[in-house]
Amino acid sequence: MLKTWLVDALRNIKVRIVSWLSIVTIVFIGTTLILGLYFGSSTVKKASTSYIATQNFKDYDISCSMGIKNDEIDFLKTLDEVNDAEGQISFMGELSLDDKSTGVTVISSTEKISTPTVTTGSLPSSLDECIVSYSAMKKIGAKIGDEIEISIASVRFDGILPNKTYKITGIASHPDYMVNISTDYIVLPLSCFDTSKLSFDYSNILIDANIPEDTFKSAYKKKSAEIKDILESETVSMSANRIVNLHSELDKEYANAQSTSKDELSKAKNELDKGLKTFTDAIETARSTLENGEEELNNIKSAAEKELSEAKSKIRSGEEEYNTMVADGQAQLEQAEKDMEKELNDAKFKLFDAFLSLDAAEKLLKEKEAEYSKGLEKLVEGKEKLDNGYKEYNEAIRQADEKVNDDIIDAAIIILELEEDSEETIEKLNNAKGKETLERCGLLIDAYDNAPPHIQELFDDSLDIDDFKADYDKLLKGKYELEEGQKKYDDGVEQLEEARKMLDQGWYDLQKGWQQYEDGKAELAKREPEAKKRLEDAKAEYEQKKAEGAAQLEDAKKTLSSKMSEATETIKGLEEQLQIAKDEYASQKEEGEKSINEATSQYESAKKEADDKLSDLKQQIDTAKATPCTYMVQTRDVNFPYVQTKSYMKAINGFFTAFTPLYAGIIAIVCFFTMTIIIEEQTSQIGTCKAFGMFESEIMRKYIIFGVSAALIGALLGVAGSFTIEKLLINTMKENLAFSLDGTGHNIVMIILLPLMEVLVTTLAVILSCHRYIHCSAVGLISGNEPASKYGKKAGKSFAKGIYLKLIVRNLFTDIGREVVSVVITVICVFIVGFGIDIKLAYEGALGRQMNDIWQYDLTLTESSSITDEEKAVITKALSEYDTLYLPVSVSVIIDDDSQILTNTICVDDSKEFDRFYILKDEFGKRIEIPDNGVLITKEMEEKNEISKGSSLHMISGNLRYSEVTVSGTFMLYAGKTTIMTSKYYEDNFGSLPTRNTYYIKAPGDKAKELTDTLSKLPGVSTVDLKKNLRDGNMAVVSLYNTVVAIVIIFSIMLTFMILLNLSNILVAHRMRELLTMRVNGFYNSQVIGYLVREVLLTSILSVVIALSLGVPLTGIIIKNLETDAFMFVRSPFVLAWASSVLINALFSVVINTIAFRKINTVPLTSITRY
Repeated sequence: MLKTWLVDALRNIKVRIVSWLSIVTIVFIGTTLILGLYFGSSTVKKASTSYIATQNFKDYDISCSMGIKNDEIDFLKTLDEVNDAEGQISFMGELSLDDKSTGVTVISSTEKISTPTVTTGSLPSSLDECIVSYSAMKKIGAKIGDEIEISIASVRFDGILPNKTYKITGIASHPDYMVNISTDYIVLPLSCFDTSKLSFDYSNILIDANIPEDTFKSAYKKKSAEIKDILESETVSMSANRIVNLHSELDKEYANAQSTSKDELSKAKNELDKGLKTFTDAIETARSTLENGEEELNNIKSAAEKELSEAKSKIRSGEEEYNTMVADGQAQLEQAEKDMEKELNDAKFKLFDAFLSLDAAEKLLKEKEAEYSKGLEKLVEGKEKLDNGYKEYNEAIRQADEKVNDDIIDAAIIILELEEDSEETIEKLNNAKGKETLERCGLLIDAYDNAPPHIQELFDDSLDIDDFKADYDKLLKGKYELEEGQKKYDDGVEQLEEARKMLDQGWYDLQKGWQQYEDGKAELAKREPEAKKRLEDAKAEYEQKKAEGAAQLEDAKKTLSSKMSEATETIKGLEEQLQIAKDEYASQKEEGEKSINEATSQYESAKKEADDKLSDLKQQIDTAKATPCTYMVQTRDVNFPYVQTKSYMKAINGFFTAFTPLYAGIIAIVCFFTMTIIIEEQTSQIGTCKAFGMFESEIMRKYIIFGVSAALIGALLGVAGSFTIEKLLINTMKENLAFSLDGTGHNIVMIILLPLMEVLVTTLAVILSCHRYIHCSAVGLISGNEPASKYGKKAGKSFAKGIYLKLIVRNLFTDIGREVVSVVITVICVFIVGFGIDIKLAYEGALGRQMNDIWQYDLTLTESSSITDEEKAVITKALSEYDTLYLPVSVSVIIDDDSQILTNTICVDDSKEFDRFYILKDEFGKRIEIPDNGVLITKEMEEKNEISKGSSLHMISGNLRYSEVTVSGTFMLYAGKTTIMTSKYYEDNFGSLPTRNTYYIKAPGDKAKELTDTLSKLPGVSTVDLKKNLRDGNMAVVSLYNTVVAIVIIFSIMLTFMILLNLSNILVAHRMRELLTMRVNGFYNSQVIGYLVREVLLTSILSVVIALSLGVPLTGIIIKNLETDAFMFVRSPFVLAWASSVLINALFSVVINTIAFRKINTVPLTSITRY
């Protein structure tokens, strides 16, 4: 029996597999979304809680307007509420690498509270190492291992870091910045800081309080507020004790600074004086050495000049005697030479005359020979050209022969014989056969020209006649040109042969003339040596005497030259040495004077800079003396990254809270009505089972197996799917978190409990849907009389008038289960798609309205707290061409009951001018004036921090001054917390005028980025922010919302498609007998389908009306609950979102019903008995 029952249960699943899969799908989607959102939220909570505990994130941060002393930390450690306290140093500075720099917060590393760690690399282990935030490293292009420089913004802290260069050992992860926002910071070991010469030891105190509660629970916040009150009361006594010695400590700090400055200047002055004395002594020694060297050189010159003068006198006497002897011998030789030359010249003249005649003849012959050679070359060139022409001509003839050879002509004749009027053409073609190629081409062209048009077309099909004619013309022209060239070549050969004969005769006559010339030359050569020998003998005797005298004179000159060279070399060497010494002296003197001048200038500059620093420090010390000694105790809620982390969890929890009951209801409704539909279809089967003696529990068990098996499989698949959703959410968030989201584990209880609850809900749905039918009699179930339908009577009393409408209303009431599921699913789909698009537009619309409707500027510039007048002038000049507003903007803390609110405070001097850059409106869009006595807060602060108009708030300004301010009104600002007041109201309440430090700047879109880059490089600039950075800074939350919304919409579409397709198929099956009857009675297919479409259209319209009626207001409520701290959505509904949702669902309905209704036309009329 058990086996039969089990087989029947499995058969039931197989028969209704689509319905069974619809339950699997809805449970799978519900489990996936619910667990996925739950896991995403719990993972962030567990990871952040673990990170907070591991790094021991501070419970409180206590700061003082006068800094923190060691004894104050020791005192706080004695309090029962305090587990531990640790001092921290924090100030603004500038980080630079090569030519890039960025403003950073310099933080000392702590060992017990809010301990930093690294995401990559290692913690610093020596005094010259540091870790830097990822965003700061990215801005200056630094990497681990690089050495960076740190400069201090405040003159008061100028000596707090003795070392200015540090090596990066890792990428920092600090609990104070657990969300990776744009804050840039650097962490250094505490031992790197030197506060011994300051009036304080630390900037602030980090407190680890005795609060055992979970940080994200309200109990923690309550306990934190209690301990905060205790700490604030203790700081009152701390302030009183501090004031006693405050002025003397500040005076001591200033005196230390004076002493340090004086010592540094004195040391520099001593070094300068020492260098000056060394320079003066070196110059005097060098000058004395140069004078001695000049005197020695002059003595050597005098002795050498005297000795050389005597030797020159002797040489002059010998030269006179030698010159007389040479002159007499030269005169005699010249006369003899003249006589011989006259005799020889007469003979030579005759020979020369003959030579000129022969030479002229030879030149003429050579010219003619050259002309002959040129003619021969031209003839050869002409021959080559002629040969090339013959080759080209022969090649062209060959190609033409290939085109119109006898075989081709024969083929053409065969074709033409089939054509009319072709006899004359064929005859001409036969005549062309056997002819020379060129003639054959001409005959072929002639045959074409005289052929009838239809014969010419045949020629055109096989031969491009125009190109052929052109080639033929070229061949005729080529042949003519070749014949002309051959003729010219033959004439040239004949002319050259005649010229050759004449040249040969000329060369013969020239040779005879040269022979006669050579005979005369031989005669002259015979007489000339005899005359020359006589002259040479006389010259030899003369030269001998001349050589002897010259040798004697040369010996004397050599001796003199040697002595002169020796003296000259000696003097030259001494002069060079002296000149080198002079050059070195001049160079050293110039360099020394330059170094002394530079050192003096540097000293004067350093002295002025030191005096300026002391003046600024004196001003800061005097300001500190006039400032009340106040302490501010800040809780974790003032830490924006911590608040942002809670916002992540709130966002996911908001979706979890909104969609968990929604999907739970969908599961229950779908399971209940799906089982109702199945049981309604199987009433006769149930009756038969009862008739055969089956117990009600056995019958019900079959349907429980149907529902529970689907729910269990869907739940198991959903558990697996939830891990994917969790991973997707984690990937969206992890890049924006300083801590890891991996390895947090999952709640096993939730994994087990949710599937069990879904199985339980499904079981209850099955029991409820079976209850009416199980208790009916077997006869009543088989006959269809039981259970009695209460909807049929309602259908009969329907208000509908038309026949179609009455039938539709009747069908609605008789098939109420399917209709309810269809309406519910459609309502849910319209709502979820509309909600998803609406929330996306609401978030992005809030950012857009703030950037475009409220902020009328394009970028802001914030000055450094220690900016000088010169740096202000540079910034003013850079902004002279732009429309700007210069006003005070600072960070303040508002204390309201147990809460601390971090807010931007804007002080306004000119409301009209401010309105050009920052438009203030209330929630209804009405312009707001800035009150003279009070502050404006954002609408978000009024709602979330429960601050009403007329409330009095305790405000702590950026310089830790306390005052009580009155709330005069609210204005719309979607992102951030901001308070606005007049500068006079600030002065009246805080005792001093606010310091103007911020520019609102209007710049064209194409210049804003360029201006940002320019301003960021100016000295005295703390930050420059483009307006569009608001969107970039919120992209993490935007991405998270987009991811969750996309997941919900996609799953909703999947759910809708699956279930509505199943329901449409059920509708067609239920109505098939009725539809076939209509077809039998002559209704068209379009009318039959139109009958069903009216029913679907009615339920769809009803679904849309319900979805819009419930979805629009419900979305507003959910959106408000999803808002994170310091952010407001646009809460008004977006028509585009809901119109898109309706259109999407209409498209689904068309597609789904088209798929389901197309089988109506395919069922044959003979199948009516089966339904």
